[in-house]
Amino acid sequence: MISSIITRLPIFCQDPSFKRIDILYHMRKKRRQRFFSLVSTVGFLGIFLYLFFFLSPDTKFSIFNFEITIIPLFLIALFFFVSSLIALILSNFRRGLLLGLFVVSYLILRLLNLTHIFFLIVLIALFLTIELFFSQRK
Repeated sequence: MISSIITRLPIFCQDPSFKRIDILYHMRKKRRQRFFSLVSTVGFLGIFLYLFFFLSPDTKFSIFNFEITIIPLFLIALFFFVSSLIALILSNFRRGLLLGLFVVSYLILRLLNLTHIFFLIVLIALFLTIELFFSQRK
């Protein structure tokens, strides 16, 4: 089976050095992606910690005559930090995105005083269903 696949490849692809170059290319590409993920995680951590330690929840920004509290910016920074950290640890962008959304959704529910255990169970069931849906599609 493998010999039939190798014979169908072009001549330059049958050379063993070509395969080594291809493997090295993919390893370098993965290393660059990991480095970018690490840099973005550290950057989002810095933004998150700055918002957490140096700004009070009552702080308001005015942009085009709109006053925005710091809480949405905090939640956005937390989402990006958690999703990039989990994506870096698990090497799976989709799971990082889902776990980031889960953490921010839970904090929004807490912010709205929806602290009953039922809301947490519904949220867990929702995100498990979404994960199962996307994992079954592969």
